[in-house]
Amino acid sequence: MPSSARSCRASWPWRRPSARRSEERVVPPDPGARPPPIVGTVVLAGVGLIGGSIGLGLQGRFLARRVIGLDADAAALDAALGMGVIDEARLEAGPWLAEADVVVLATPVRSLERLAEEIAPHLRSDAIVTDVGSVKAPLVTALSHLRYVGGHPMAGSERGGVLHADAALLENAVWVLTPTLATDAEALRVVSGLVEALGARPIQVDPTLHDRLVATVSHLPYLAALALTRAVGLDDERDLLALLAAGGFRDLTRVASGSPRMSRDMVVANREAVRAALEVFVAQLHDVAALLDDPEALLDVAEGSKRQRDALPIVRRSLLPARHEVVIAVPDRPGELMRITRALGEADVNIKDIEVLAIREAGGAVRLAFAEHPDLVRGIAALRAAGYEARGRTPNGAGDTSAEPPAAGDPRSARGSGGGGDTHRSALFDLAVERAATYVDRARVPDAHDRGALHRALEVWYLKTRFAPRVPLDGVAEALMTRPADDSASWRWHGGPDGRWTKRHVRRT
Repeated sequence: MPSSARSCRASWPWRRPSARRSEERVVPPDPGARPPPIVGTVVLAGVGLIGGSIGLGLQGRFLARRVIGLDADAAALDAALGMGVIDEARLEAGPWLAEADVVVLATPVRSLERLAEEIAPHLRSDAIVTDVGSVKAPLVTALSHLRYVGGHPMAGSERGGVLHADAALLENAVWVLTPTLATDAEALRVVSGLVEALGARPIQVDPTLHDRLVATVSHLPYLAALALTRAVGLDDERDLLALLAAGGFRDLTRVASGSPRMSRDMVVANREAVRAALEVFVAQLHDVAALLDDPEALLDVAEGSKRQRDALPIVRRSLLPARHEVVIAVPDRPGELMRITRALGEADVNIKDIEVLAIREAGGAVRLAFAEHPDLVRGIAALRAAGYEARGRTPNGAGDTSAEPPAAGDPRSARGSGGGGDTHRSALFDLAVERAATYVDRARVPDAHDRGALHRALEVWYLKTRFAPRVPLDGVAEALMTRPADDSASWRWHGGPDGRWTKRHVRRT
């Protein structure tokens, strides 16, 4: 067990430490600053990828008054506490479960029924139980004595564990609920509302029908991926085949990289429906093989399959709405942000996002985002009237020059900072490298000068930052590979993708 887990285990239950209040802070927080929770105490029975993602969603959207994690893995609980997934951690079921208003069973499908039976004696009669398992009919029958609503979010990743949890995983995802005539109507309403509040789309499907459908669209693809990767692995030219494997092969076999044990339990628990789906699939393979001697018929099948594939709905998760942006060159002096926001406020322009891109000795750049194009036009005009050099950009990447730039030599314009697209991208890249270097140092990443190890270590950090859509991870990793080993904290990256490491200037007093 990691030392961090051992150190926390001495005093149970674990609770996330509350921040110390400064003696000078006398103004109480505004109760209206946080929306009221829609549920009281939520217990996540299983703190892995899906349970952790639900916890992050509950915390980030203020949906629960308290979130408790129940898991036999102390290290997972320790990580969940550190990530803010849960407020309190428990290793075992017990009388404390009487505090639960909603329990989410989020362990592998094979253990769900056993877990439910362990916690059931400690629950209040009005406690609601739901789950995230991918096989529903047997569980719905087994848990009919509880106030239970079957659930299955159609979301996941080949990467498991709470360290890969992300609230965005559930956003816009279809979340199947499987009520029966015996399901408590109020429990169904609460679970459905909670799913919707997490950003997912709840739909109701009969449990048996659910199992038949997911056998085709979820469980069968996993077995197909196993078969295809196994065929490659058993071939005498497997090394050459692996070298030639491109995007198509990798896309088809991606799910084979998931947890073998969890995936095995999933398909075995639904084996009758999976066998039926396999029979249909094998028959289709035979039919397609027979068409190899009939190119026109094969083309007809291919075109029909293309139409079917292209008609699949696109699930866009955690995409920020399109923004109209402006980058402003800002002199390095006190009060500039106040002047910028005041100028926009007086022009009745609402700022949706703000980011300080870089600060140099002569000045820096600030990025602002607006919801609508008219706001961008008015904002640029107001900023330029206030003497700032401002360059606009619409969501499609086009520049906006609808307002006149400030006069040359205006004393209020920032000197030495272009504020244009190149400056913006260069400053953003520099900032990404600096943040990545800090992450690597704090995480004590081993083999930080090994390209593969460094890339893998940075992936989770990168995907949770604002750099992911705009700065290439390969470029950041390449820059870190060249960081001088001696006294690394005294070096900084400057110059964008084509930049270099330079010594920091330390002011002596």
